[in-house]
Amino acid sequence: MNKKCKTLLPPIPKSNTQPPPPFFSSGQSVGTPTTGATAPPFRQRATAPAVVSQLTPRSVGMDTESNDVDMEKEIEDDEVQILETPTSTPTSKSTPGTSVDCGSTIGTTRLGVNENGDMEVSKKPKSDVWLHFDKPCMIDNVPKCKCKHCHGWYSCKASNGTTHLKRHIKSCFKTPKFQDVGSMFDNRAAFLTKWKFDAKVYRDKLARAIIKHDLPFTYAEYDGVNELNACLNPEFKAVSRNTARNDCMKVFEMEKDKLKKLLAAHSGRICLTSDVWTAVTTVGYMSVTALFVDENWMLNSKLLSFVELDTAHSGLELSGKLLEVLKDWGIESKIFSLTLDNATSNDSMVRFLKDRLNLQNSLLCGGEFFHVRCAAHILNLIVQEGLKTVEDALKRIRNSVKYVKATDGRLREFQKCIEEVHLTDIGGGFLKLDVSTRWNSTYLMLDSAIKYRKAFTSLSYNDTNYKYCPTNEEWERGQRICEFLEPFYTITREISGSSYPTSNLYFMQVAQIEMKLNEFAGSTDEVIKDMALRMKKKFDKYWEDYCATLVFGSILDPNSKLKFLTFCYKILYPQDYEGKVKKIRDLLYKLFGEYDKIEIASRCPTITPRETLPQSQPHASTSRSSLSFLDLYNQELNEEESTNGENELDLYLEERFKPFAKLSVLEYWKVNANRFPRLARMARDILSIPITTVASESTFSIGGRILQKYRNCMLPDTVQALICTRNWLHGFKEVKTSGNNYVFF
Repeated sequence: MNKKCKTLLPPIPKSNTQPPPPFFSSGQSVGTPTTGATAPPFRQRATAPAVVSQLTPRSVGMDTESNDVDMEKEIEDDEVQILETPTSTPTSKSTPGTSVDCGSTIGTTRLGVNENGDMEVSKKPKSDVWLHFDKPCMIDNVPKCKCKHCHGWYSCKASNGTTHLKRHIKSCFKTPKFQDVGSMFDNRAAFLTKWKFDAKVYRDKLARAIIKHDLPFTYAEYDGVNELNACLNPEFKAVSRNTARNDCMKVFEMEKDKLKKLLAAHSGRICLTSDVWTAVTTVGYMSVTALFVDENWMLNSKLLSFVELDTAHSGLELSGKLLEVLKDWGIESKIFSLTLDNATSNDSMVRFLKDRLNLQNSLLCGGEFFHVRCAAHILNLIVQEGLKTVEDALKRIRNSVKYVKATDGRLREFQKCIEEVHLTDIGGGFLKLDVSTRWNSTYLMLDSAIKYRKAFTSLSYNDTNYKYCPTNEEWERGQRICEFLEPFYTITREISGSSYPTSNLYFMQVAQIEMKLNEFAGSTDEVIKDMALRMKKKFDKYWEDYCATLVFGSILDPNSKLKFLTFCYKILYPQDYEGKVKKIRDLLYKLFGEYDKIEIASRCPTITPRETLPQSQPHASTSRSSLSFLDLYNQELNEEESTNGENELDLYLEERFKPFAKLSVLEYWKVNANRFPRLARMARDILSIPITTVASESTFSIGGRILQKYRNCMLPDTVQALICTRNWLHGFKEVKTSGNNYVFF
């Protein structure tokens, strides 16, 4: 159609004459109707002026309600349904080149002839109701339309409007419930807005998907993926792997800026954990993770760097790299503690780093509470020492598990033995084989094998090749060893969390370990006794004096406080428990004094030097004198408040609290921050201390999937961007990777 009708003539009166067939299309000419005759059907756009009958459908409707709103019907460009024709000649004539109204309307759609003599349809936006109804058609001379959902027929007379149709849509039980039909009618423009493909949004989503699922950059060039995207949107244009890599780096820079602003605005201190890892490419990497409790009293764990190590992993090299990371993030003056494992290079790194940070007075108490040893690593050393003595006692149990899991045939035979002795309802998983480097796997092996003790005995009768069946004495010893290792396994799981505070768990768990070792050291079984004594010796090497910084976490837990500490020391060290408690108490007050000084310094006004005051003014001397006395008075007030601050700690320690109530330690301090403002500030920093390096281990597990033998040419900066950004975006959420593995990160 070339143009829309400009001038429309009045509609031609209706006739009771039966209408002709209701369609016309191209390929046939249109004749001029004569008086008293019915216009013949036509199927071609008019090439000359013509008069077309009134097209407004009128009949007796199913709904008696009338409305002034006209029904709106979709009219195709080349097809119009003629419902009625005139029985008399039009009252006006037309000549070529003049737009003529044909008097036909369907809803708000009208027909006409333009100046070129072509038939033209002038449309207005249709009602949203027609998204749910088919096009109207004549049934027994009555215009009706069918609901697309329930397939019911409804009258669509123009005089009735569309109100009854809208009412049906809202009540139709087959209308998709996820659509807000009422809102659709109220906001028609928003509902009809056309979605447009945005290449920038697609590239950003692609980069984030690559980061989240450890996908290679070549994923952007996969033919199958691009064909799928093109099928979903014809405007899609594929990007190259270099573009995908650049987009990932942009996401990294953007998220890094956000985290920098967050750390800069953080008013408390930040605790660090770090570890070193060698990739499959033989390149060394050092991870640095920051943990802090924010203003909403939520524990945050953010990976700051996954930086490449150029030279040997010496203490000087490690301290230099770590200091570069701290300066890059601008947090070198906010560090509270650093958690490391027991490597010798880490001890020297702490010495170098502490000296350099003390030059700027960045550490509290001169760095006395700076170094924290990984509790999980120490616990691993203790248990490994004990397992050396029971290696022979566990040999037959380990060989039995190996024998059964060696072939599928043996597994089927063992399954039959399980059914024979009625052990099919045992939960907790099937047989597990241990790994020499992980002591907890030894506990899991024993726990699973002991449950099937009778099945192994049955297998020894049915399979003559099975020569490793343990004796009853060996099974009993394995049972005792399993019971001995169970609390160590449970404690390791509890202290290895990274999404909740762990420093308040340290003292109670370590005290339980020591009490358990003392108990088994008096066992009548020589193997168990020897095992406990060797483990106690290793325990005393690292934990003879509990880590004071982590003991503070237990004191700041309202469930325990200092009274619980005294109770445990009294049981473990009945001879000198008072001295140990006093030592911890003195260190606690010493650290609290540092926070008290920081509070005083932040509130004390700056004293104006005498030399800067004008000497020629007559009241200068009076002003100087007044300011000096005022400053002295403020200092006196601050000293009194300092005394009250010490009483703030006393008040907390002496306050009675229902022990072991179900209350989060962070939630407690959030509620009581106004009562103990300075103590709450110290508690926020201490409760941020990680007692393990689990966060670094999680980082290395991700790095092992990114850097592998099939993907080992990636630049170190790119590796750091992918691993860090993933942590910033997803934290500790469970993420499904491309290898179908679930990773907590």
